[in-house]
Amino acid sequence: MGLRKLINKVINMKKTILLIFIAIVIALIITAIAIYTYIDNTLGVSKDFAVEIKQNDIADHQYLLSGNFILWDAEERDKMIQYMKENNLRILPGVYQMNQATTFKEALGIFSFEKID
Repeated sequence: MGLRKLINKVINMKKTILLIFIAIVIALIITAIAIYTYIDNTLGVSKDFAVEIKQNDIADHQYLLSGNFILWDAEERDKMIQYMKENNLRILPGVYQMNQATTFKEALGIFSFEKID
């Protein structure tokens, strides 16, 4: 009988160790996802996209609320909207490459503008 109790104790200990191991792996996965999300949101690790402004488009400040501009960080997009509104500007037709994390200052160098009459 003593051997059987010892075997049961060992089996229970193995089950406990396995459960602890599984819990640690799950915790590590959750931590990795949280870290990636934090880095993505704060450091701007994100995807590139293109914005095409066609010849007939009126790409004034309101235009930035549509199309692929929605992919752009809202805070930076709002700065551009304000800048274009205050300076009465529109973006010239063309294809512009940017990133979801493009800053307002970087976007000033990407887009070509003209004054609206």
